[in-house]
Amino acid sequence: MAEINAQIQLLQTELTVHQEKLAEYAYPVLSLPNEIVSDFFVQCLPTYPDCPPLRGPSSPTSLTHICRKWRDIALATPQLWRSILLQAVGNDATLRARLARSGSCPLSIKMQSDQHDSPLHPDIFAAILPHHKRWEYVDLTLEDDEVALLEGIMPLLCELILHVPAGFDLDSTRPSANARDFPRLRTLSLNCSDDLGDWLPWSQLTSLTLKNLHSDNYLSTLSSAVNLLHVTSIDCMQYSQDRVKDVTLPRLEI
Repeated sequence: MAEINAQIQLLQTELTVHQEKLAEYAYPVLSLPNEIVSDFFVQCLPTYPDCPPLRGPSSPTSLTHICRKWRDIALATPQLWRSILLQAVGNDATLRARLARSGSCPLSIKMQSDQHDSPLHPDIFAAILPHHKRWEYVDLTLEDDEVALLEGIMPLLCELILHVPAGFDLDSTRPSANARDFPRLRTLSLNCSDDLGDWLPWSQLTSLTLKNLHSDNYLSTLSSAVNLLHVTSIDCMQYSQDRVKDVTLPRLEI
């Protein structure tokens, strides 16, 4: 018995020695500068402005589950959190945390494609709205009264896709924003049954998708968007009693 105990003691001593050596060993990947590791992490995600999944191996959250050092690097890398895929109903606290981690980066905020029939929960919209000055690529489904809350300059916004399930009527839902608030907007997609008015910078758009717009309003809108390269219309050319007027789009690509 004494001999067995002695062997156990010897093995425990050897194990302790090996553990101490491992603790002192510097894994090459952990010796890389934080900036290099951060760049590697960014390369693991879909190319901006595409949004990574909310969870799973391709999500930025997965990079926080490897070791403490990598977790700290991931949480301190704003570019990992600048592309946000939304669900109609989600955890607004988690969303606010991701927005905070994104620092001052421009934002790409898009809804999951299979949820465009469901407007964002008000708490989710309330979480992203204060960051409108950082919006760059936005694809949202909103209630018509939420559209009216779009206000203030959006200096980075270059692509805006709005889905309003029932459409919206500017007589009752007129956004507080105006054309000067969107200096970089080039791509626009929305659905509306009424005259779209002058709250959007039609003349600077290069790509336009319109859905469910009455034919007269559709043609009036096109006549203002003189720099369009691409146009898509869905259920817009309804019967009109008036003679259709000519619309000239000199830059349109066929």
